[in-house]
Amino acid sequence: MRKPKLIYYNDARHYLMYRYDPPLCKHVLQQPVDEILGTGVDTLSFGLASGATFLHDTQVGKRWGE
Repeated sequence: MRKPKLIYYNDARHYLMYRYDPPLCKHVLQQPVDEILGTGVDTLSFGLASGATFLHDTQVGKRWGE
C-alpha cells in the first residue's frame, strides 16, 4: 500500500448532527465526499461518532436521533 500524500479529516459531527435531522438521505451523506473531489486529497478520514452517539448502526453505543 502506498503512503497517502494528503489526508483530509472530516469531523462529520458538526456537518451531519447539527445541520440535518435524521434519517439522512444518500445525497446528504455523499456531500462530505463530493466536496473534496478534484482536489489533491487522496485519503478521507471521516468521523463517525460524537462521544457516545454514532451516525451508523452499532451494537456498542447509541445511534444519533434514537
